Amino acid sequence: MTQPSAQLRMPGMPWRRWAPVSRSRLSPGAEVEYVGRIAGGPRYGAMGVVKGVLARRALVDMGMSGKWLVPYYFLGVPGEAA
Repeated sequence: MTQPSAQLRMPGMPWRRWAPVSRSRLSPGAEVEYVGRIAGGPRYGAMGVVKGVLARRALVDMGMSGKWLVPYYFLGVPGEAA
């Protein structure tokens, strides 16, 4: 049996356009998408470039939004749906 090549869209289910990030998959210069929803934080879906990789967070430059220390579970790699 082969794995399906695309994720199905179901009504009422969120569509993930990104794959979760771990420290081992991330390196400086990588493009990431912010997928958190925290008041006072970056806008959901904001794109940024990783400037530094720490133990539990990454330093992400989000352009006009500034530089943020973001936990890995709030980041995704765009274009790699899980």
